Amino acid sequence: LEVCRERGVPVVARGGGTSIAGQATGTGVVLDFTRHMNRLLALDPEARTAVVQPGLVLDRLQDAAAPHGLRFGPDPSTHSRCTLGGMIGNNSCGSHSVAWGTTADGVRELSVLTARGQRLRLGPEWAGAPEGL
Repeated sequence: LEVCRERGVPVVARGGGTSIAGQATGTGVVLDFTRHMNRLLALDPEARTAVVQPGLVLDRLQDAAAPHGLRFGPDPSTHSRCTLGGMIGNNSCGSHSVAWGTTADGVRELSVLTARGQRLRLGPEWAGAPEGL
């Protein structure tokens, strides 16, 4: 990312490309999170939380949560292909969002790397976000 930033090369983070627009990409470096950052890192049934990488497909999270009587709220029609990172970027929902909420309703914290190379932990009320973000 640092090399791209120094040379002015655009970087596009890509999930499953399943939104209505298909998330077309332009020129530059495409970070395909479905290939290299696609894991469920932790699932804590007691705390009702999961730590995931952005390329994790929603159905994989649901499959891991189901034996504990849990689920992640949104149910978009592309559940078998959409990724959590893409869902966060679009605030995905689905036909049951009135009952189960949107993606934003189920996200407690984000660990992000900005285009400037800053690592941020963003939580409730966007605590930790720099001015203007």
